[in-house]
Amino acid sequence: MAFERIVRERMTVLESPPLPLERELLNKMLDEAIRESHNVGLSRPYFMFRLPFSATNCTSEPLKLLDRVLRTPRRRRFLYRLPIHPRGYLKLRGLWPIGPAPATLNEQMAEWLASDEAKGRREIHINKKKQIPKAAAPAKISLWKHLSSLSKAMRR
Repeated sequence: MAFERIVRERMTVLESPPLPLERELLNKMLDEAIRESHNVGLSRPYFMFRLPFSATNCTSEPLKLLDRVLRTPRRRRFLYRLPIHPRGYLKLRGLWPIGPAPATLNEQMAEWLASDEAKGRREIHINKKKQIPKAAAPAKISLWKHLSSLSKAMRR
């Protein structure tokens, strides 16, 4: 359903608003992100949480980059280490827009899934599945064949 909604129907899905930064800072962030990606490559694994209280993942890395570009004092850089609430992180830095928060992806999807359009798409999918003949069950392989192939593999 997410594929249908995003790709097929060209709907926009936002989890966070654009950052209210000057074009120069946004370009600098992009430049830093590309440079960092090139330097690190695949050598830095991602971890949601890791001792000593740090994280390396798709949430914490952009927040670290943002702090580096904005030159946030080190004493205020602790929140990206536990990337459990990126909105709060951006609010503390004055980068989250004032007013009601935009709907999260989960809220948007729940609303769309409850719509008549989504119900119609589900019906079409279910009807198509009913029309496809079921595949014949694969022939069963005896336990003896499994054991003999295992013993042959062990001899090699």
